[in-house]
Amino acid sequence: MSRLYRHVLEVRDKSTVPLSEELDFMWHYVSILSIRYNNALNVDFQGREHVGGHRILPLVLQMLIENIAKHNEISLRKPMTVSVRVEAERIVVSNPIHPRSNVASSSFGLGYIRECYRLQGGTMTYGGDGACFRVELSYLDR
Repeated sequence: MSRLYRHVLEVRDKSTVPLSEELDFMWHYVSILSIRYNNALNVDFQGREHVGGHRILPLVLQMLIENIAKHNEISLRKPMTVSVRVEAERIVVSNPIHPRSNVASSSFGLGYIRECYRLQGGTMTYGGDGACFRVELSYLDR
């Protein structure tokens, strides 16, 4: 837990961070979430060979995982597997949709991330097809 808190303090004033550091942070963060959700939340990280020197917004992957947890039922009855795919040109985060009945969506969080990406010269797109929700993040390399 201290490693996670230390990371948050280290990146809070940075405009971008190395993708490799964010993925390491996410591995630790997901291990704690897995305990919280009684192993019903899993995150499948793919494509580490594409990490290279790419940069992204600090804590953006954590915000996306929190968004998934906020809007979806995650339980032993309805386990959640999130895919985080590092591709040559972007990162793709996708999940099956298991909507929680008591959560209204304002899209504020996703809109905030998209605006931060725009301000850094990047792009963020998102959408769903009813069964799966997908977010694509460009790299913020300079």
